[in-house]
Amino acid sequence: EMVKEIGEVHFQKRLTQICTKMNAPSFSVAVVGEFNRGKSTSINHLLSEAVLPTGIVPTTEMVTHVLYGNHREIRRIYPDGHSERVEWNPDIWDQFTAKTDQETCEGILQITLPNEWLKKTGIQFIDTPGVNDLSSERALLALDAIAVCDATLVVIDATMALSLTEKTFIEEHV
Repeated sequence: EMVKEIGEVHFQKRLTQICTKMNAPSFSVAVVGEFNRGKSTSINHLLSEAVLPTGIVPTTEMVTHVLYGNHREIRRIYPDGHSERVEWNPDIWDQFTAKTDQETCEGILQITLPNEWLKKTGIQFIDTPGVNDLSSERALLALDAIAVCDATLVVIDATMALSLTEKTFIEEHV
């Protein structure tokens, strides 16, 4: 309440992130890297199923949390805290994949899965847009995810050398 009163918006956001992390029941891993490096694909392989959309162009629009749950569900959680269930269907990702001509969707997606590996490990994955996304708003989402996670997995292209931007990103943010 004091932070709100003095108007320190940036500090208030960070304080909220810290409180959220302290109350989180799982071990969170932010998956970050440049766009089109295989972040979502890597998570899909670890889960042994294609849960997240993948493509040859930047795909991830919103920060997406993937965690264990008793049933398969997608919830969109808005910045003000309210959430809504999103129907899981083949076209679900059309509304949540990146398009260069639109603003970033606000909030996060939370996907719960009855995945035994997630249950056993207690891991929650945080899939992020590319750190060099064409939208600077989307690129900043990865930095926010790093700030609240327990570990960061940086995905790079194994067929090419570490780029200068990847090296700089790792040095400055991870």
